[in-house]
Amino acid sequence: MSIRRKILAVAGVGGVAAGMWMATPAQAEVGAMNNVGTYHNADGEVVSILPRGLRAGDCYMAGNGTLRGNASAIYLTKPEEGYSSFYWDMTMGTVHTYTKDLWHATYTYKNAAGATVLTVKIDGYPMSDDRVYRVRKYYIGAVRISQAAFDSIKSVDWRGDC
Repeated sequence: MSIRRKILAVAGVGGVAAGMWMATPAQAEVGAMNNVGTYHNADGEVVSILPRGLRAGDCYMAGNGTLRGNASAIYLTKPEEGYSSFYWDMTMGTVHTYTKDLWHATYTYKNAAGATVLTVKIDGYPMSDDRVYRVRKYYIGAVRISQAAFDSIKSVDWRGDC
């Protein structure tokens, strides 16, 4: 075997061994809860509250009845000139991380027939071990939606990965 091949062979074995023993970033695992109900609050917002906790890998989002009633919720304001504001009540954490975990959320609003009306994708805060993060009515931004589409919303699919 030539010197060059020996070096490549040793580098390849060393790379495999390092990959087996060294810490690597967390692999994204998905947690989902489909067809979560919605209601209109006194301000006319469409509100959806996570009914129970949602877990994705080492990360979790609190639902109704978990973490002393600090359920995660999402709010969509009544449209004005074709735009609504999207707000997020988040209660989340991670049980283990090497480099900070980040919750990646996707909310798919659906009508009574189950057709998608609107999809919103957002990221939470970088999280450290064994700490609960609570943020109330955090403004995410404006989303484009017609009044008819807003009025047709009946449920939301909650999806998160970490």
